[in-house]
Amino acid sequence: MSRRAFVVVADACGAGELPDAGDYGDSGSNTLAHLAQAVVGLDLTVLGRLGLGCILPLEGVPPAAAPALHGQLAAQGYGKDSTSGHWELMGAVAPVPPPTYPHGFPDGGRSGHLPAGGGPPPAGSLRSSRAGLSRRAGRWV
Repeated sequence: MSRRAFVVVADACGAGELPDAGDYGDSGSNTLAHLAQAVVGLDLTVLGRLGLGCILPLEGVPPAAAPALHGQLAAQGYGKDSTSGHWELMGAVAPVPPPTYPHGFPDGGRSGHLPAGGGPPPAGSLRSSRAGLSRRAGRWV
């Protein structure tokens, strides 16, 4: 019998600070709860039924009576960026802290390099070509 999991990642949707928040200037962070307070409650019916209100007190989203398996993740490696978090979901933990740029990127950009051809690809072209390859291979992208 095969087992499957459906993972919902609410990227950039902080649900409370982690113990190392002060190391990154993020003490007191709780994006989701602060948003709920600012709009006097959220209406997230499906996420509420899955258990979002069981993870943290959240205005407008009460704890579910019979939640799905739910949880709040804490980083095991260094960094607070989305990429490191996504890697950790798949089991790869960053061994060293990634560089941070609290005052902006060096030289005003991420790098001095442009993609081959001098600019970004046309919107959707990469996604479309990957989707085509994926359909032929029988895999999701």
